[in-house]
Amino acid sequence: MKNVNRLKLQKMDGFWAVIRCYGPLKDSIAAEIHLDHWKQTDQILIAADATEEVVMDTLCLAASHVRQYVRNRRTAVFGGLMVAEYGDRSLTEADSDKAMDFGLIDDEIRFLDRETIEKELDQLNIEVLIFSHKNVMDGIKAAHDLLKEEVDVTIDPLPQRGWLNDRIRVKLATRQSDQNFTFWNSESKPGQGFDLYVVPNYHPVMHDKREVGLINGATDCLIRGKSVRYIYAPEEARTVEENFDGSWSRVNHPFYATGTIVELGLIENYMRTEDGVKKFVEVVRGMLGLDDTYVAVSDGFNPPLKCAHNRLHELGQLDNSPWPQAPRPYQSGKHVARGSEAHCVWAHRVLTEEGVIDNSYVPQWFYSEGWLGLYETAEVRHGLY
Repeated sequence: MKNVNRLKLQKMDGFWAVIRCYGPLKDSIAAEIHLDHWKQTDQILIAADATEEVVMDTLCLAASHVRQYVRNRRTAVFGGLMVAEYGDRSLTEADSDKAMDFGLIDDEIRFLDRETIEKELDQLNIEVLIFSHKNVMDGIKAAHDLLKEEVDVTIDPLPQRGWLNDRIRVKLATRQSDQNFTFWNSESKPGQGFDLYVVPNYHPVMHDKREVGLINGATDCLIRGKSVRYIYAPEEARTVEENFDGSWSRVNHPFYATGTIVELGLIENYMRTEDGVKKFVEVVRGMLGLDDTYVAVSDGFNPPLKCAHNRLHELGQLDNSPWPQAPRPYQSGKHVARGSEAHCVWAHRVLTEEGVIDNSYVPQWFYSEGWLGLYETAEVRHGLY
């Protein structure tokens, strides 16, 4: 399996290109074997039009490289064919280059089937992706072509920042005055055993709409995101310019953040796949609220109010918290409130101003324990810390 007449290898920036040597697609890239910063095999991309013969050549080459060159694997346990008890820190990039050779594939790997190789690679968190787009910009264009059938949205690349070269920053902007990107504070529908927060009737969860993305508000990352890695809060919705605890921590509404421009971080290799493009389109459509879908944010949406503990401290009531489970007398380090009281006060005030509090869900304990009046008593002026 030396492939001297079928395929050739070319070292690129961060990966090895597997190039066809014959046929109508001669000199085109059939596959890519991407390396991590240790120069170990990290991810395998195979062209959608690659023959099964080319696929197997590439997978065997990657498996051979994995077996020969182990410098520092991130996985705690190795198993199966790719056994490596110790990583060799003395290995160099030159050693990695030498191991990337069709002629070094041994018989044990050569006669494995595709399913077995992919399973063994998966144990080491090495993904095999099928790409349909030559580069990430082609993937973005394909996504835009799908979106422009429904909405007038622009997608523009932004200058790269930081050291992660597998990602691309893009700016999305709507050009329709009646259409904004909207992100919803993640809430549970009342009646399912959760009664910690006020929930307005207009929240998507109250109408069984489908969540198509969940952002970690503390890190800006899209949870389980593949093609879309992170989403920043729209600048129009932020109340402060810089946050060290995520862009979603200080926004101007307790339930949603909305704007006409939003920045996303995309993982390049996933955006070259059909599944990656489809997921990106699904998330963008959810940001626009199309087809009863939405994108939620877990964490973030911090209220512009002091926490319940500090309010009780200001009033000298740490020994007499209205929360039934609070220790009496107060014990240092113990909770004196649920933790959601401040957000409930903020939400209640905003929904009252909007005239929709009567149609919103308000936990029974919020009224019976008197937190609204407690906060009003403690504050010098509405909304101050």
